[in-house]
Amino acid sequence: MVQKYEWALLILRMVLGLTFLIHGIAKFQMGLGNVAGWFESIGVVGVLGYIVAFIELTGGAALILGLGTRMISALLAFVMLGAIFTVKLPAGFMGNGQTAGYELDVALLSIAIALCLSGSRLFALDNKWFGSPKNESDEMLLSFQREAHVAGKIKIIPHVCFFCPTAVFSPSCCLAPFLINPIFADAVLQVLPA
Repeated sequence: MVQKYEWALLILRMVLGLTFLIHGIAKFQMGLGNVAGWFESIGVVGVLGYIVAFIELTGGAALILGLGTRMISALLAFVMLGAIFTVKLPAGFMGNGQTAGYELDVALLSIAIALCLSGSRLFALDNKWFGSPKNESDEMLLSFQREAHVAGKIKIIPHVCFFCPTAVFSPSCCLAPFLINPIFADAVLQVLPA
């Protein structure tokens, strides 16, 4: 079953990807020479105009397809930091009436950081081509569960709580932090029925 957060990450990935794809297309349509000239007019090296346009266009398309989500999101976060600190900061958060502020840039930066930290596996080509990556804590917890099952200590941990709608042990279970920590694991296993 797909977790709700994967749907949320998919939405964030698509919105970020589409936004940057459109901005990248706009830069190519206005001419990369003009973009480089504008970059130079604000005191930034003109070649960065070419680099930013390429990152926005290809990065946006890659995010939509789900290719290299974490790496592309990191690059886009740097682009947003550059936009905020070189262009938008003097205008203020909401803008100054002549130019836009950096509120949209902060929102896009936040989305990029969230995707950089979490990734997005739902409908991602990375997931199809390279398999579903598991995070380290899930692997550690599943290993613990296998060892406990083999030792005959637990098979399923029935419990009812707000965080566990399935009421069975899983890597996202509310008991997971206790079971990962060896100090708490023994205490929890002693309380649970064999």
